[in-house]
Amino acid sequence: MLAALADVFTQNFCTVGCLVFEENRLRSQMLAFPRALLWVFLGLAVRLSDHPFFHGTRDSAASFYTNAARRSLLAEISSPVRSVEMLQALCLNCYADILGQYNSLDSIYPL
Repeated sequence: MLAALADVFTQNFCTVGCLVFEENRLRSQMLAFPRALLWVFLGLAVRLSDHPFFHGTRDSAASFYTNAARRSLLAEISSPVRSVEMLQALCLNCYADILGQYNSLDSIYPL
């Protein structure tokens, strides 16, 4: 499932300039993502996925992951320790907010 979601992310975000991750290393990097980064990644990928596993639950699953990421990010921001992964999670959280307003990447990046 993670591999399928990595493909969804790559197809939808890396092709439009969201260079938060190295595309060729994304699958291997995902296994080591901190919690907030993994959850926001899952929220974005699930929102755009048409995988049958998420049939009928896609929006609620995407919201669950995005909200979990936000709670985790708020806790991490108050910590004195900063990391590249936290910055990546914050950037993806902004994408999640934007996508939540438009419901489609086509609205954000018209052809």
